[in-house]
Amino acid sequence: MKAQMRKGVLEMCILSLLSVEAMYTSDIIERLRHSQLVVVEGTLYPLLTRLKNAGFLEYYWMESNYGPLANTLRSPKKAGLSSKG
Repeated sequence: MKAQMRKGVLEMCILSLLSVEAMYTSDIIERLRHSQLVVVEGTLYPLLTRLKNAGFLEYYWMESNYGPLANTLRSPKKAGLSSKG
């Protein structure tokens, strides 16, 4: 039960962050850590994939200030797309 609650809280936090701006996965992890939610990539990537498959977010490639193209996440509504119902 506790794990399911944590997963739900993480999903809401991620969707909240992405409703404001597109982010790299590393930015999401940093923001969550800053908010005292410790998350590792092994936990985050499956959660992001579930949210993407459910139509709550999308991946796209964006040029990074630190090197080559990087996978970026955004809310479909923020991108002007409709989410699946």
